[in-house]
Amino acid sequence: MRILRMAALMLVAFVLCGTGTASAAGPGAAGGSAAAGCTGVLALTQTFSQPSYTPDQAVTVTVTAVNCTDQALSTHLMPYGQFADSTGGRGTGCVVIDPLWLPVTIAANGTYSTSFTYSHFSGCQASQFVAYDNFYDASGALIVAGTASVPIVPATACHVSYTNQGEWQGGFTAAISITNTGKIANTAWTLTFAFGGDQKVGSVWGAGATQNGSAVTLSSLAWDSAIAPGQTINFVGLTGTWGTSDLAPSSFALNGVTCA
Repeated sequence: MRILRMAALMLVAFVLCGTGTASAAGPGAAGGSAAAGCTGVLALTQTFSQPSYTPDQAVTVTVTAVNCTDQALSTHLMPYGQFADSTGGRGTGCVVIDPLWLPVTIAANGTYSTSFTYSHFSGCQASQFVAYDNFYDASGALIVAGTASVPIVPATACHVSYTNQGEWQGGFTAAISITNTGKIANTAWTLTFAFGGDQKVGSVWGAGATQNGSAVTLSSLAWDSAIAPGQTINFVGLTGTWGTSDLAPSSFALNGVTCA
């Protein structure tokens, strides 16, 4: 799916992602004086409005360019972005965002700043948003290229069920199911928890296991590493021993995110 975007004469940029509502960023402002230490033709910075986003939030990036010369610059700004996976490639199910081509004049030693908002939509599985903001001169030659990224993390990623299927003096068998309640697929998972008693892990299936005191870490295997949004895997389990208590774990975390 390709999303088309147009620039209005007042440099108001509308960004429409998927079926979401169009959002607007106001016109950029040019003027002021160049910052100390400004070198080259343009000094470019990109700043996100928050340090991370959840999958259903819009992403806003502010672009600031400082004219490091004593002459006015007639340029074009080409902003675009990508909801990306961990490698920087386009995330699964995410739309292609076409770039804008915005004429921008920056006064001698002046500063230009504007913001763009990109709307995330359901079904897009991304771990980061990458913003690209490039400035070109009047002839179309690249002056400066900007790239910045911000992580996209699920607010609540999982639900875990721990069921003690059998218990006898000194031993037990437990089954574990993991549900991905987030909007991003887990392509590899690590489940951590702490036993409530003095259990020791014996044999494990559906995962690799390590134990340090009461703390246990279960890691996915090659064949069960992917958990899609809404999917539950229920083929993980273990046997173990105990001495004075076989109290079940009370909390779990999947890839560092506490499960609901």
